Amino acid sequence: MTRQTTRDSYRVDLDPAALRRIGARQTLIRFGAGAAASAAAALVSQFAGAGVSGPLLALPAILIASLTLIGEDDGTSRAIDDARGAVLGGMGLVAFAIVASILLARTPTWLALVTATAAWAAVSLALYAIQQASRRPEDNRRN
Repeated sequence: MTRQTTRDSYRVDLDPAALRRIGARQTLIRFGAGAAASAAAALVSQFAGAGVSGPLLALPAILIASLTLIGEDDGTSRAIDDARGAVLGGMGLVAFAIVASILLARTPTWLALVTATAAWAAVSLALYAIQQASRRPEDNRRN
C-alpha cells in the first residue's frame, strides 16, 4: 500500500453517480433492513416507551448490512468511505434529535421537524466541509 493510498482512504467523498451503480438486490436489502429496524423500534415503543425505542431507530444493523454489501461489491476502501460518511450523517442526526426535542413541545410539529431536518443537513454538510478543508494540499490536487 502506498503512502498516497493510505492518506486517501481517510477522506470522505461525495459521489452522486454512485447511486446509479446500486443494484436492485442491494436496494432491497437496505430497504428491508431499514424497515425491520423501524418495525422493531415501533414494537419496543409500544411496550417500553419512546425513550427506550428511540436509539433503535439508529440501529447499527442497517449500517452493517450496507457496509457488508458495499465491501463485497465495491471493495473495502469504498466500505470505509461509506462508514466515514455515516459518521458525519450520524452527527447530523444528533443535531436533529436535539433540535426536535427542544421544538416539538413549543412549536407546531411540522415546523419542529422541518427545523430539525435543516439542523441535520447543516451539521452534516458543515462537518463534510471541515473534513474536506482539512485535507492536505497534495490530496486536493487529485480531485
